[in-house]
Amino acid sequence: MKRAFRNSLGSKPTVSGPAPANRIALKLTLLILMGLLLAVLIRLSGKIQPAKQPVSPPGQKTAEQAAPASTDWGEELALVLADGGIPRQWQSVRRTTEPEGFRIQASVPPDFPVHTAIIKLLDYAGRKSLRVVESYERLKPRRIGIGLATPDGKALQVTFRIKQGLAWFPGRIAVIVDDFGYHLDETVTRFLDMPFPITFAIIPGTEHDRDVAVRAKKAGFGVLIHLPMEPLRGKVEHNGFTILTGMSQAEIDKIIARAVKRLSQAIGVNNHMGSKATADRRTMARLMRALKRHHLIFVDSGTNPNSVAYALARQTGVPALRLTTYLDNPKSSQTLRQKLEQVVRSLPEKKTAVVIGHARPETARLLPAEMAKWASFGVKFVPLQDLLEEK
Repeated sequence: MKRAFRNSLGSKPTVSGPAPANRIALKLTLLILMGLLLAVLIRLSGKIQPAKQPVSPPGQKTAEQAAPASTDWGEELALVLADGGIPRQWQSVRRTTEPEGFRIQASVPPDFPVHTAIIKLLDYAGRKSLRVVESYERLKPRRIGIGLATPDGKALQVTFRIKQGLAWFPGRIAVIVDDFGYHLDETVTRFLDMPFPITFAIIPGTEHDRDVAVRAKKAGFGVLIHLPMEPLRGKVEHNGFTILTGMSQAEIDKIIARAVKRLSQAIGVNNHMGSKATADRRTMARLMRALKRHHLIFVDSGTNPNSVAYALARQTGVPALRLTTYLDNPKSSQTLRQKLEQVVRSLPEKKTAVVIGHARPETARLLPAEMAKWASFGVKFVPLQDLLEEK
């Protein structure tokens, strides 16, 4: 099932604009943008200057005349720009008297994809019968302006201004939530209601593994087999799905085949525990051969810094990713908020990240709000496959 997730305050994912240091690319982007803007303006208004209004039969109103006079144009345009990825805290809305209307100024960082917001604005203008009366661009200081006229004669001036120092983190994060399958409760429901893409990592052989997998897939989420593996210390599930060091290729093949049959929705595997197994070259080589036969991806959950799983996956031809950090490790003094912020602030350099949380009530409560907050600062939360496509 195809599901439309929120991203950057509800907008579709966009491609970031040129880096400020690349002046040639910047000029080319501006030229293309203004050409696109001009084409849309012509399509919407026929002419840049306002056209005469058609005469309607007595008692009949045109679409423009039918627009509600009580519309709060300033608020509506602010929402349109927010939908285009510009947070409300970057916007200034001011009522004007000469001429009567609103002036909206949007400050954006140098590498912000401003064309996304402009297209949203022009689409809104077309739907609301707003007339485009002017457009301009200045390079020093860089500004783009669009003037609109409402059906009732109000003037709306929207200006996009480039401003240094704004917090903006263009990058991609894939979120995995581990340990599903034990319960089918309110916590699971809250994750199924997530407005952003996450991947459900489900332990095979647990009481509710199949139910959770079916519901996650139906809701548009990705599914991983959260495969138990032998740890250096501690206990791990022994339910017929656990990978142990010393297992033969046939034994591992059998486990993977059974897990795939049980969780057919899965696109891949990540390890549940496994600090011993993932550091064992022979065991991981055998596992990767089994995963390749079933066309599955692998995500190294990072339970051992000496893991060879990711390297052997790539060597075997299995599409693979590895953990950046856990968001809710109870042994860490950092909170989920702090860990996610740490990851976000590394994006300008790292570009992508894979983070893991767990199917716990506190994580279900905090994660959606934190993802929404960082989406408003340019972060794209994406399915795992999107990060694999970049490699």
